[in-house]
Amino acid sequence: MILPDLTIPSRANQNRKHIGIDRPEHPKIKDPAWFETYPHAVEYCYNSRGFRDQEWPDSLIELKNSIWCLGDSFTVGLGSPQSHTWPQILEQTMQQRTINVSMDGASNSWMQRWAIKICEQIQPRIMIIHWSYLTRTEIPDSSDESDPDSLLNDEQRRLHYSPDLLDTTKAMRTFCDLVLDLENNKGHTRIIHSFVPNFAVLGPLEQHWKTFAGPSWPNLPNTLAEFDALPVFIRQELQQDFDCYDVFRIWCELRGRLEHVPEFAKLDRARDGHHYDLATAQHFVAGICDLLQG
Repeated sequence: MILPDLTIPSRANQNRKHIGIDRPEHPKIKDPAWFETYPHAVEYCYNSRGFRDQEWPDSLIELKNSIWCLGDSFTVGLGSPQSHTWPQILEQTMQQRTINVSMDGASNSWMQRWAIKICEQIQPRIMIIHWSYLTRTEIPDSSDESDPDSLLNDEQRRLHYSPDLLDTTKAMRTFCDLVLDLENNKGHTRIIHSFVPNFAVLGPLEQHWKTFAGPSWPNLPNTLAEFDALPVFIRQELQQDFDCYDVFRIWCELRGRLEHVPEFAKLDRARDGHHYDLATAQHFVAGICDLLQG
C-alpha cells in the first residue's frame, strides 16, 4: 500500500449524515431554517482511508497522473453533496481523476507535511492545495516516547486557534516559510496554491489593501520587488499600521514566488451556512483550469 499512514482511521469506510459543524445542533449554525430547507441531500461517504473520495488507484502510474487536491473542510465539502465539492467538479471539468486528501479542521502544517510526502513518494504531475486559516496548527506529540498515549493521530493533532499564531504578522511569516519549504521540496510536481476565503483573518487581502489605498495608489503589488518599489509616501502611510505593513509585504513576497489562484469570496453557502457551495466551487475550479490550460 502506497503511503500507508495517509489515513483518517475513525472515518474509514464510514457513511454519515452529519460531520463537524454540519449538524443541526452545532452552535455555529446561525440559520437553522436554511439548514432545514437546504435543497440538496448531503451524505458523507468515506473510502477505506477515511477520505471523502472514491477508492484510490493502486497503480503508482495512475496516482502520479491524478490531480491531488489537499485542503481542510472547504475541500471535504462540508454542508454540500460530494458532487458540489471542488475536487469533484475539477475531475468532471478536466476529465482527469482527482485524489481528495482533506480533513475538516486541518491545519496548513498538516497539508504541508503530507504534500511533501506525496511529492517524495508519488511525484504526481499536478497538486492543488487549498490552504486553510493562518491561525491553525497542530498539537505536537509528547516528549515521552515510552508513553503510548503520547503519540497523537492526525485528528487529535488539530488545533483550530493557536495562541502563538494570533499575531497576524507572525502567522503570515510562519505560513510563508512553510509554503516556501514545500516549494523547495516538491521535486517535479507542479503545485497550484489557493486560499480559503478570509484565510488571513483580516479578510481578503486584496480587498483589505483597498481600505488603505488613496486615489493615487496602485493595486496591491504582485511581488516583493514591486512592493519595495512603492512610493515612499505609500510605505510611510502603511507603516502607521505596522501589522498590516508587514502582512502585505510578506504576502507580496509569497505570491510573487507561487503559481496561485487569486483570492475569491464566497458566492453561495452550504447547508451549514459557513462553507461555500456549488457556485463558488465552480468559480474556484475555473481559476484552476485557467492556470492548467493557460
